[in-house]
Amino acid sequence: MLWTSLAGAALAGAMAVLVIRYMRKPRVQDLEISALRFLPPLSPAQRDRVQWRISAPLASWLFWLRLACLGLLLAIVFADWHLVRTGQDAHLGLRIAIDRSPSMALGEPSRLQLALVLAQQLQQDALAKGGCAEVAWVPPISANAGDAGDAGLRLYEDGIPLAQMIAAFRQPDRQALQGRASCAFSHAVMISDLPRPDPQLLTSDEENAPQYLWRQVGGPEANTALRTAEFSMLAAREGYGVLTITIDQYGSPATVPELEVTGPDGRSLSPLEPVDLSLRGTKRVDFPASKAGTYLAELREAGGLSLDNRLRIDLKTLASLKIGYANALNDPQLRAVLPRLGAPAAPEEKPDIAIAPYSRQADDMATSGIYLAAQAAEPQVLGYFDRNSPLLELVDLDLLEEMRPGGAVELPQDFRRIAAAAGSGQAAAWIAVRGGTAPAVLLPARPAATGNRDRDEQLAKAWWVLFLNAYRYVTESRLGDVTEAFVGPDDTPLANVASESNTSQLRGVDDTIDSIQPTTRAAPRNWLWWPWLACVATLLFLFERIVGLRRN
Repeated sequence: MLWTSLAGAALAGAMAVLVIRYMRKPRVQDLEISALRFLPPLSPAQRDRVQWRISAPLASWLFWLRLACLGLLLAIVFADWHLVRTGQDAHLGLRIAIDRSPSMALGEPSRLQLALVLAQQLQQDALAKGGCAEVAWVPPISANAGDAGDAGLRLYEDGIPLAQMIAAFRQPDRQALQGRASCAFSHAVMISDLPRPDPQLLTSDEENAPQYLWRQVGGPEANTALRTAEFSMLAAREGYGVLTITIDQYGSPATVPELEVTGPDGRSLSPLEPVDLSLRGTKRVDFPASKAGTYLAELREAGGLSLDNRLRIDLKTLASLKIGYANALNDPQLRAVLPRLGAPAAPEEKPDIAIAPYSRQADDMATSGIYLAAQAAEPQVLGYFDRNSPLLELVDLDLLEEMRPGGAVELPQDFRRIAAAAGSGQAAAWIAVRGGTAPAVLLPARPAATGNRDRDEQLAKAWWVLFLNAYRYVTESRLGDVTEAFVGPDDTPLANVASESNTSQLRGVDDTIDSIQPTTRAAPRNWLWWPWLACVATLLFLFERIVGLRRN
């Protein structure tokens, strides 16, 4: 009975534990059952029914990515006509440039007339070959010059250097060289009286640049040309300087040209020595010049170039410089020579050039001039000299020592030594110079007589050479030398005259008309866009796919 009760109690406890466990963790499963299972089967539809509904794809930015990708692909397909290189066609476009420099007027018929005939032949040849041709002038004629045909017969007033002519020929303007809609130039021909220049000057590395050709017209013509004018300061003679006119003669003239030089007063000057202008070559003709002012050199020749026949010369002569002589020098011989170098300055007048004794006071040597230091009591030895100085040009240094120059131990401000005595300390400067706006020279005084006539004469000549070198140094910046300009009959200044004077050059090797043939010109390269469009379209497609996968 007891065992039965215990067994019943144990069973009841186990049942209670199981009930509690299952009540705490119920095994409930949610099931969704379609309501159609509780409805009877539907009868078959009598007919198909279609329902339309409006959606809004614009609200999705992925739609725009797909649309952009599609647009890029369509651009690649339908724009191939613009993205590939076009074909090549044979073409002849001729640009004819005619030189209208002053030398083109020479000859009979003139070189310009021959150039016009040749230009017409080139035009007709280009048209016969199915091409086109245009004529231009070098230098170009301004738009307000009137009719181009009449204006072309009026030659250029100034000379035209070869480099300037080639530059104007090769690059009249960017539009003309690269071609225009009316006539794209494949060839460019220069017609001039000059021989063909270096072929390297007529080549171009630019793509589709024209082929440059050269044709020379006219034969050699004799010409006499004025070239330069010089004034010799150290060649002063009896109150006047020497004006030297340089003449170049090209070829043998048919008649002997005449040279006339007129002074500031309008009177003709006679050359110091006769000159023969009948032979070719370079001539130098000397004329006396004693007055400041404007001189005019004019050539009279038959058949030559008139551009280089009138030379205007503005001259400030030695006589226009006022020279002040200090009586303290007490050198009558030097004083007698100075009027040949310049006009003596009045006592109350400030001189341009001072000839005075050396002074330790800087204010006494402020004026431009030559300052003379007294002789030393004992002979001196040369210790230093500047071999490159123009003051020592043609000077015998042994004779310089015999002059017993005293010099200056302490130089004034801005002076530098040219020659100095030997010594362990600061030696005396025999010759010194000062530059700047008031140039000055320190020199030894004229040596006194030694009693030896031959030696005194040698010392005197050496000292005068030294003095004239010093005078040239202090007057170079004051004279202004010569200002020259070529002028026309109406005194209008002319430029680049020298480039036209040599009219006797022999003919060079020309390009023939047969060398002008149609050429095949490659079409311009277009930038290939389609690889970039395809790349952008691919990137957009990949980006759209990645975003779409992440959303799903």
